[in-house]
Amino acid sequence: MKRSAAGSLLFLSLLLLAPVAGAVEMDVHAGIYSINKFLDYAMDEHPSVDGSIYGAAVLLGERDAVTQHRFSLDFVSADGQGKWRKDNDSGDGKVEIGMTALTYAALFNIGPSWPVNPYIGIGAGVAYISADASSTGTKTDSVSAKVWIPAIVVPVGIRAKLGDRITLAVEGGFLDGLYVTGNLRFAF
Repeated sequence: MKRSAAGSLLFLSLLLLAPVAGAVEMDVHAGIYSINKFLDYAMDEHPSVDGSIYGAAVLLGERDAVTQHRFSLDFVSADGQGKWRKDNDSGDGKVEIGMTALTYAALFNIGPSWPVNPYIGIGAGVAYISADASSTGTKTDSVSAKVWIPAIVVPVGIRAKLGDRITLAVEGGFLDGLYVTGNLRFAF
């Protein structure tokens, strides 16, 4: 699915669900992203592979409800360059990763009527990964891949209501890698 098709599908889904939900919030977010913890398990030594994440989401459900439903479109760009080592193989390498993810997550607000409250969530979706890796050393190799994979999302955050229509949030979690974002939400 191309980006425009994914966006159209998301918009159509929201139009169908919005009258039932009772409230809609638009969320824009940006932050940092990393896959280093996962590379720690796969390699003895590796370059740091991190970058940025940004996206937009629509939240359905009352802001003061315990449960909200979030549909999110996220873009990730991460890269790294440096020494790598696995067992007896070693060398220098370069990695570039791009990811586009379309996910749904159920968010559970703890103390939703409080002016500042924490939340947790769980969800899933689909992600398109584009990756390029090259290395020199005991083995000289270059690999490129473009593939669709399942996306798992586990957000944990804290939100602060600044008024009737604006909310700020700081969120960390897992989206096929680790992320931390700042979120700005507008209620309709």
